[in-house]
Amino acid sequence: MKIKIKKDEILKKLNRIQYIVEKKSSMAVLSYFLLKAKKEESFIMATDLETAIKIPIDLEIIEEGEYCLPGKKLYEISKEIDNEISIESSDTGWVTIKSGKTNFRLGSINVSAFPIFPSLDFEKKLTISGQDLLDSIAKTIYATGEADTKYVLNTLLFHIKVKDNTLTVVGTDGHRLSLNIKNVKLDGIEEDLRLIISKKSISEVRRNVSADESINIWIEKNYILLKTREAELLCRLVEGNYPNYEFVIPVSNEAILTTNKFDLEKSLKKAIIISSEKYSTVIFDIESTMMVVSASNPEIGEVRDEVIVNFNKAPFRIAFSARILLEVLSAMDSEKIIIQMNDSQSSVILLSEKEEDTYKCVLMPIRL
Repeated sequence: MKIKIKKDEILKKLNRIQYIVEKKSSMAVLSYFLLKAKKEESFIMATDLETAIKIPIDLEIIEEGEYCLPGKKLYEISKEIDNEISIESSDTGWVTIKSGKTNFRLGSINVSAFPIFPSLDFEKKLTISGQDLLDSIAKTIYATGEADTKYVLNTLLFHIKVKDNTLTVVGTDGHRLSLNIKNVKLDGIEEDLRLIISKKSISEVRRNVSADESINIWIEKNYILLKTREAELLCRLVEGNYPNYEFVIPVSNEAILTTNKFDLEKSLKKAIIISSEKYSTVIFDIESTMMVVSASNPEIGEVRDEVIVNFNKAPFRIAFSARILLEVLSAMDSEKIIIQMNDSQSSVILLSEKEEDTYKCVLMPIRL
């Protein structure tokens, strides 16, 4: 194999695969990427066995071929060179990289050892706008677990409902739950599907989807294949049973509070300065037109702030984690937000006025 490629092109494409290339994997091949240079198709591919990404690359082919190259090292080399580079392989397994007066030699791995896309028969397809997909992810991924021992809580659920032609994306860590509903086009899907997708795969989707494109998601029993303008992403579905999210959504919360999102955010940011770093507890003392937001810390002091609200019940006291509540509010687009409550120990529903029917978050208060 012998090729020439411009610095900007290889940097751009290697940057796209950096988060998938494993740095400390027990399988050495996962720290490498596949570079294929053929007249009919030239691309780079990386995988961590959970997610694989394939990206077309623009290069000049002098001699066709394919090689596995160390992703991190070639990326670092590409950042430091000034001109286009040439990459030439040899029968000894070494790859020579030249740019101007600089020569590098890198070791490679036999292509046969690289995990390639499995041959799959995709018959089911979902089509969604890039903007809707990115919006659904942004409104739910914050609610997932980080390193929960129950792995399914570190994922997102894609719940496809055939009757409504909708995709409901759900995230939960067991203490809070967020969901967003979008209209989609379905092809070959005749029954509802529940697809569990890892957080890392979702992060790669976010990095490779543009808001102004239409996204096709092909579905097979154990995989989804997502096609964008500039990449193909193959994601292995997570096995397990996702929590029954519909069951935990309260249906009889009659204490309704409405307020300005930005005023509440400002108040919470003041309270979090004083509140405990571990729990960031804030207390809401709610009356018909005013809510007192307070926090205290025996080692620091206390804070008290007032927020204008509209509340339909008798005076009410409830507590939340300010940090978690701020994450919820940051995902809401509306200036006005709605909090539906029952009592100080039952889960509450947070709604954005603009998206009252399509986006909601369920949150457990902190016991006083």
